[in-house]
Amino acid sequence: MKLNELREAMAAGNSAETPTPTEFHVEKSELQAQLNFASPFWPIAQNISSLYSGLLNRMREFGVSSHSIRPDAADGSLGAFNVNFWMLQWGVIVRIRLDSVEFSAPNFAVDPDQLEPAFLAVDQSLRDAKPDLSYSNSAVTIVMHGRLSGTEPKQFLERFVTHAPDGLGRLLGCGTVFYFEGPSPLALLSVTADLSSSVAGGLVVKVHTVFDESMKMDALRAMAEQQLERSVKALGLVLPAGTRK
Repeated sequence: MKLNELREAMAAGNSAETPTPTEFHVEKSELQAQLNFASPFWPIAQNISSLYSGLLNRMREFGVSSHSIRPDAADGSLGAFNVNFWMLQWGVIVRIRLDSVEFSAPNFAVDPDQLEPAFLAVDQSLRDAKPDLSYSNSAVTIVMHGRLSGTEPKQFLERFVTHAPDGLGRLLGCGTVFYFEGPSPLALLSVTADLSSSVAGGLVVKVHTVFDESMKMDALRAMAEQQLERSVKALGLVLPAGTRK
């Protein structure tokens, strides 16, 4: 499953013990990425004009101008202070902090082929302000809400939970989360399946991937897509073939 396919699934509307994958019709999804700096990004406090210069030089083609870049004092602390802006027609908000840079697509309808170069342009903007920039780790989280074909989420999730606590009332449903350690650059993979709070009668799947300091930014998308595809398949799910181009 590529990020393009996730976007197309929204527009359209295996574990080893599961012989036939269940179709998962995604109706809503979210994308979050956080890159943690190996050392504080001091230009945000000591030479913020160098950050602004890099952003304006590299981000204009993605819809960023001097009128869209905003400093935010938040709670007044140095750690909470951030420079933020929307890009790609209000599809993604970026927040640059002393310790990290964050990307958030609350309703993931952005073309990944546009998002990837915009993401790399932000990285280059930061390097313009701090040439020795490096990251201690990076995390990508994709959350998908949707409906299942041929089964209810409660029945689907029961295959992963063999026993529920007794004496608490009538069981309405269950959820599960799995944690995995992988070879470098993959540091941690967590996969969550639960009842959706956004789609009535739906399922939510959350894939959270953490990469170590060896992760190259130009390879991040491919690695995140690989973990997403493996995770969804391991749960016994598949996107409907008709949603793929």
